[in-house]
Amino acid sequence: MIRISLLITLIALSFGIYAQNNENQTAKKPLGHDVYPIWKNISNQQISPDGNWISYEINPQKGDGYLYLYNVKTGKLDSIPRGKRARIAPSSNYMAFKIVPQYDTLRKMKLDKVPKKKLPKDSLGIWLFEKDSIIKIAGVKAFDMGNIESPWMLYTLYKAPKKPKEKEKKSFLFFGKKKKQQTKKEIKQDGDYLVVFNPLTDKRFPFENIDEYKINYYGNSIALIANNKKDSTQETVVRLFNTAEEKIFPVLHKEGTAAKVNLDRKGGQLVFLFAADTAKKNKVYDMYYWFYGDTAARLIVDTLSKGMIAGWSPSINSRPYFSRDASRIFFGTAPKPVQEPKDTLLPEEKYHVDVWNYKDPQLQPQQKINKKRELRRTYSAVYFIGEKRMQQLADTAMRNIRVPQDGNANYALGTESRKYEREISWDGWYSDYYIVNVLDGSRELVLEHHQDYAALSTGASYLLYYKNTDSSWYAYDHKARKHIALTKGLGVNFYDEENDVPKLPSSYGISGWYSNDKYVVINDRYDLWRIDPSGREKAVNLTKSYGREHHIRFRAITLNPADHWYFNDENPHLLRAFNEDNKQSGFYQLDLNEGSGPAELIMSDHRYLYPIKAKDANRLIWRCMSFTDYPDLYTSTTDFQDIKKISNTNPQQKDYLWGSVELVKWKAFDGQELSGLLYKPENFDSTKKYPVIVYFYEKYSDDIHNHYIPKPSHSIVNFTEYVSNGYIIFVPDITYEIGHPAKSAYNAVVSGTEFIKKYPWVDGEHIGIQGQSWGGYQVAMLVTMTDIYACAEAGAPVSNMFSAYGGIRWGSGLSRAFQYEKQQSRIGATPWENPELYIENSPVFHADKVKTPLLIMHNDADGAVPWWQGIEYFTDLRRLGKQVWMLSYNNDDHNLMKWPNRVDLSIRMMQFFDHFLKGEPMPVWMSQGIPATKKGKENAYELDPSADK
Repeated sequence: MIRISLLITLIALSFGIYAQNNENQTAKKPLGHDVYPIWKNISNQQISPDGNWISYEINPQKGDGYLYLYNVKTGKLDSIPRGKRARIAPSSNYMAFKIVPQYDTLRKMKLDKVPKKKLPKDSLGIWLFEKDSIIKIAGVKAFDMGNIESPWMLYTLYKAPKKPKEKEKKSFLFFGKKKKQQTKKEIKQDGDYLVVFNPLTDKRFPFENIDEYKINYYGNSIALIANNKKDSTQETVVRLFNTAEEKIFPVLHKEGTAAKVNLDRKGGQLVFLFAADTAKKNKVYDMYYWFYGDTAARLIVDTLSKGMIAGWSPSINSRPYFSRDASRIFFGTAPKPVQEPKDTLLPEEKYHVDVWNYKDPQLQPQQKINKKRELRRTYSAVYFIGEKRMQQLADTAMRNIRVPQDGNANYALGTESRKYEREISWDGWYSDYYIVNVLDGSRELVLEHHQDYAALSTGASYLLYYKNTDSSWYAYDHKARKHIALTKGLGVNFYDEENDVPKLPSSYGISGWYSNDKYVVINDRYDLWRIDPSGREKAVNLTKSYGREHHIRFRAITLNPADHWYFNDENPHLLRAFNEDNKQSGFYQLDLNEGSGPAELIMSDHRYLYPIKAKDANRLIWRCMSFTDYPDLYTSTTDFQDIKKISNTNPQQKDYLWGSVELVKWKAFDGQELSGLLYKPENFDSTKKYPVIVYFYEKYSDDIHNHYIPKPSHSIVNFTEYVSNGYIIFVPDITYEIGHPAKSAYNAVVSGTEFIKKYPWVDGEHIGIQGQSWGGYQVAMLVTMTDIYACAEAGAPVSNMFSAYGGIRWGSGLSRAFQYEKQQSRIGATPWENPELYIENSPVFHADKVKTPLLIMHNDADGAVPWWQGIEYFTDLRRLGKQVWMLSYNNDDHNLMKWPNRVDLSIRMMQFFDHFLKGEPMPVWMSQGIPATKKGKENAYELDPSADK
């Protein structure tokens, strides 16, 4: 049962739940488009390792925000304007952050076309907790610090401090004439002015012309590279600064170029790449290594090293890194770069052509998107420091590899998918999986043509994989060369029980491993199962089937991401919980030692976001939300006692009309019981009739407690804004029959609409529908199947499944075929196998049936649904004389990314619905349009009372 005391505490702390009293209602205003800049968001929340300090940012959508610091012990809350990207030091005694220029000042300077180099720069702020004082340093480019213990940090400046001018040297006589002494012009260096700084002691160590730097995990060592230009050469200086000794150690001083430096966790070892050649491009790099106490770095890997593939070398496109135990260095190799011949052709003398070949694994658009990545591709190798040898692990036959335990494991997982790349176009992603011996590079092919989860256990003893062809989990013991079935015969389903796309269902995933791979914990829909991967012990339901019995989905939470094993003694074993029936969520705790079921900590009518734990303290920070409550920041102990609310992000919400949401259920035309959400205005009056907008995108009812701030729309109606302005919003869930997505949408959406029309306060003559992408397609289709809607808006709709099937997702370069055969579009067949289904589900083939006024948004840089899909539907409806408008935002994506475009869409979409659902006059852009000659000069928002209603 719910812990009543915790629930009452939480509700009391939440500022957003309104008392429904008439005095407050009359004072409140509806939300308008002018409120967007003042509505704020919280971000970058963090807690100090000792649990005593919490920081977060609150920023408006446009303008200047604040960085906040909360003292857990005293409850004191402080702030600083324009603080950004803060990091609390691992020593828990200060916080570093950027202070950005004032928004209005920067905007005005940009309007005045001030050169970029003259615009104001960020500053660095350092908040000393004990002294409660702030150090400010102007013109800071970047800062960094370690992750453990050390109080040291570093920062770089945009400009080096000016040096005091040297006294001018006296001129001298030469053969009786006065002659000025000649000084050699200094060569400008590209590097940064870097300062290693201890804010607690105020010690600073400056370094000039630093091209690259790296601070280690413990923050006690900083590697520095300076590539200093000479007249015709370049001199590289590599150094290490040790903060404990406050001493500089020389690592390398040599002609050439160094890059991609890295340190081990403790800071006693250093690795980097170095090229001695003088080529400007395509340098050939070697790998160098330095150990604390060495007088200079030594070459450890080059093109001639034993184990290096002939013609290959260490690659500059991959940064070497040390294993967690610092005994190995992992690095990337690639074919040795070659110098390209000088280009002797003028641009107008070159041809430009893409050659499409049916044998190509990837289509040309995909190849072009992946071109840069492929040119920079590297292949993993390892260098064993103690043995002084390298071992190639990946190559062109098996390109990808993952080594567990931060590189400590002796076995790795290799993957390769190239031979299945053509198949991806219509059937989804497949790969081959290998077990790779890190010590000698040998590999064993374990899974071929596999399409679902596959990963090595945390200790690398097993390959755990889900086989969707029989909906079961397996473990492969690579030492015994044995596949072991893990979940067969357990009496529950481990596949997605609600799968409704034309492909085999996926699993519910795993929660983690016990120490030393003794057990793996696998999820079913509701519960967690402890399973012996060797198959010897009987599986145990850790949550005692409590989840399935009460329809509560449990999922494990990893509070310390650095933990290799989730299920160990130190982990509090928190579980996220979601009740499918009443949509409540919260947290439970699992006691592995007692073997009892999960114990409830807190459950309420909120959505809880992922908690963050203080590294060294029994304290959490977390956020929760509801439709009326912004997801503000809370803190408590790990058992959710002593809850305190920290932030108050949008206090102005109390001045505006908001709304409420409730779960509704009805029977669809085919007899299914479906769920949906009904949003009502805050000042709802059951004696009035309200216009309704129906919005949908597959299933939404689980999101009943989502909070929506007023903000310009990326593509859909904002529930909060519309209910604030007197609309009811209805959001039905949709379940699908393969091959008939349009009929499925009709079955759910129209039946739900007919259901809500029975409410006396619903104006059944003024109901509109709106959807985006897959929802936009369904809107475009539904208006060919029914005329019960007074108007409709479809964003980025597919209108012709034949042409869409053969189209390209320009954002990824992939063919769209797989969407129709296996995924969301749910046809389950090709156009030549079942053309009738493509006709049945394509709006353009039924455009003559449309009676509903339709607004389309489809943008010319849409990377998901080709722009011409919207054009096809618009031109067909225009040809038929239907009422249709289309908004096409230039150089913007599937969902609008540019702020001005989003504001414009928000205004036009509400004007569209206000006209057809509230009887407001048409705006001029609807009644008369905007000619291309007036584009950008007139917005035509003004209403046109003379237009036909």
